[in-house]
Amino acid sequence: RIQLQVTRNSEQAVIRLDPPMLGRIDISIRHADGALQVTLSASNGEVLRQLQGIG
Repeated sequence: RIQLQVTRNSEQAVIRLDPPMLGRIDISIRHADGALQVTLSASNGEVLRQLQGIG
């Protein structure tokens, strides 16, 4: 699922993945005031640890 939100000062997109073996994974991308912020979250603790190891 992809959700897009645009306001006067910012844009945000959220991608939600829900693979059965890994649990829910959300990728949020926000652009505001010339800055880009990416946030990853996971419902499965092991998947979250793996994502944290990437950065």
